[in-house]
Amino acid sequence: MLYYEITILHYDTTMDYYDITVLNYDTAVFDYEVTRYYYDITILNFVIGYYVITIFYYEMTILYYDIAYSIMTSQWTIGTS
Repeated sequence: MLYYEITILHYDTTMDYYDITVLNYDTAVFDYEVTRYYYDITILNFVIGYYVITIFYYEMTILYYDIAYSIMTSQWTIGTS
């Protein structure tokens, strides 16, 4: 798995909107605020200490990003399908 730096800002608790910035350690992958693309974001706490964020990225095709954060390792991982 590749490791990414991910910043998540939960800025509207009533609507559950998230501002997500994902930055590869080598190069930028995408930035919600910069690209202005639309994302459907689902967050699932599936194991204690782990969170999975599925991002449906709509453009010409649909890419699925599964992002997980481990409290135990303090690292994010991301995979595409």
